[in-house]
Amino acid sequence: MNKNYNPMSELGVSDEEVVQELGLDPKLAHTPELNEVAFNKIYQRNLVAIQGRLISEGHDLVEAKEKAVKEANKLRKEAEKFLKKVQQDRRY
Repeated sequence: MNKNYNPMSELGVSDEEVVQELGLDPKLAHTPELNEVAFNKIYQRNLVAIQGRLISEGHDLVEAKEKAVKEANKLRKEAEKFLKKVQQDRRY
């Protein structure tokens, strides 16, 4: 049985599902590198989504970009914190 490295496996999400959902190289499944690549992809998706939301709420482009970076950074830090906890719990 292959070890799932993604932190969402705590909730039943396999590495293969992460790879498929994010359109990543299947060779990343069951490797520690999966998390960094997945976090980068999710960060970029969050930037685009948050910026779009802020613009639709009436923020100008510059302000939307600045706020989107701050919000996406916060979300990434939360994900990294969760990953660290999962790794400690699993002892890897």
